[in-house]
Amino acid sequence: MRSAGSVGIALIAATPFVNTADAAQRAQRKAPPAPPPQFHVTEATRPMALDRANVTVGASDLIGRYGDFLVCRPELPVYGRKAFADLRTQDLAENFNNEASTAGYRMAGAASGDLFRSSDTTAPQILVGAVVQSMKVSGCHKNIILQVGDGNAEGTITVEWQVFDPLEKKVLFKATTTGTGKASAPVNLITVQVARAAFQQAAKAVLAMPEFAAAVRDPNGKPPSEQNALFPEAEAAKAPSAGPTQIPHVALSTTPFPQQVEALRKQVVSIKTSGRLGSGYYITDTLLLTNEHVIRGFTTFRAKFSDGHEIPGEVLARDAKRDIALLKTESIGWPGLPLRLQPPALSTTVYVIGSPLDEALQGSVTSGIISAFRDFAPSPTGITGKYIQSDVAVTHGNSGGPMFDEFGNVIGMTDLGLAEGAGLNLFIPIADGLKVLNVDIAPDVATSAATNATR
Repeated sequence: MRSAGSVGIALIAATPFVNTADAAQRAQRKAPPAPPPQFHVTEATRPMALDRANVTVGASDLIGRYGDFLVCRPELPVYGRKAFADLRTQDLAENFNNEASTAGYRMAGAASGDLFRSSDTTAPQILVGAVVQSMKVSGCHKNIILQVGDGNAEGTITVEWQVFDPLEKKVLFKATTTGTGKASAPVNLITVQVARAAFQQAAKAVLAMPEFAAAVRDPNGKPPSEQNALFPEAEAAKAPSAGPTQIPHVALSTTPFPQQVEALRKQVVSIKTSGRLGSGYYITDTLLLTNEHVIRGFTTFRAKFSDGHEIPGEVLARDAKRDIALLKTESIGWPGLPLRLQPPALSTTVYVIGSPLDEALQGSVTSGIISAFRDFAPSPTGITGKYIQSDVAVTHGNSGGPMFDEFGNVIGMTDLGLAEGAGLNLFIPIADGLKVLNVDIAPDVATSAATNATR
């Protein structure tokens, strides 16, 4: 969560340890309750991550008492600093992630990438926040006075949870759960161990809530039973299996680019997902293109226009190997940009529109020339296929934006740079991208009619 908000403190009574032989015998006769069955989510969920964990328990707050093994009578106080001074957010994130993965939730992950490509294999669409409101602990140590030896302890923790959608900027779900944990460990570590174990049980409880599962559900994703658990990137690499998509023909422009740049900018958008920014452009009134790495791990996005307004959209098809994706939104009332399938000659002037570095820089226009045409064989770097090479200035955020010829016709799409600031940038030819996505352009009705009339 970006703003956890104020929370109250709810104290939970500690469970005292058994101190007498009679009580111990009674406890042995009473079997402990069976643990609840492991919850498994059955629907597709959006990638999530525990973004932050706050603690409202003060360092000087009394959270319980310890005794020694001779009588195990809780006499010496235990304060909050023993549990939380050395407990890091990543420790709690590890516990949360373990439980969420076991339950079948989709978790965010990271991997390396190319210069303009995202460094996240799966970026989080959902952020989870946790506020530790209270903890109570009780236990015994072999030598609590000298702080040496092992001990046994048990504790109960109370956690408030929030589920936050950073793209929509709203909290989707709130709940409070409790968890109990036990540990046998050295004296200096035991309270932290109990806190982690109790937090993990509290996480297990919230993950099993139907309301939590509903908040992170992905209506367009595949359920866990249909996902590739070992190689999830294999799903993204698959070319679309649907039949060809035919888009209307838009006549090529003969107007110089500078004279129509404002009209062209209206059909180039920022593609926004949780924590990621790219560019995209419309090829019809509802369909647009971007790089696959811009929406990797996502099934929905928001398109932001040059005038500042935004609309939601969904991912229709993607191909990770060629790094291209087909998206859809509601109609924007424009026909889409003209697409030139035959690239212009070497050294021709070209233009790029995109959102370099930040959405505040949306609609930036740069120019250069066509430096070369490349056809890379498969290589360890992942650069494969046909590319237009140009010195036109692009950087992070330009990914997925259009490259225009000198008359405002789209000839390619920004993909990646070979070296930062070196003017060695690669663009996917529009004809190649459409072929991969199985998109056809309808015949030019006017040209067909003129051809038929001359026969």
